[in-house]
Amino acid sequence: MTRSFFTDAELACRCCGELNLAEGFREKLNELRIAVNHPMTVTSCCRCQPHNSRVGGKPSSFHLTTNKWGCCAADISCHDWTGAKRWKFIKTAMEHGWSIGINWTKGFIHLDIRDHYPASGFKEPMIFPY
Repeated sequence: MTRSFFTDAELACRCCGELNLAEGFREKLNELRIAVNHPMTVTSCCRCQPHNSRVGGKPSSFHLTTNKWGCCAADISCHDWTGAKRWKFIKTAMEHGWSIGINWTKGFIHLDIRDHYPASGFKEPMIFPY
């Protein structure tokens, strides 16, 4: 088994501790961590519905533990990263097939693999601003 860079505690819902990851999600996150070759601080991963509502998440959020496939999204802190580090991270995430949401104001990059789960309705990755 490959080493996991991410603990259950940091991936679980901050509200209730629920951990329901989509199949292959943790492995894909580990693969990205190895590729970027620097630590990634997860600020949000799994969310129960009440927690998702409290943080202003969309009702169809890929963070939700109640998705048919489980949670397939994580927000990564980039608050103290240089522009070059952000660029390398986003470029590497794109090369590895992640959908990417960018929120410079709040200092995080959203990652998800929505296109891996046919029930999501997405056929390819995308990039979007917050």
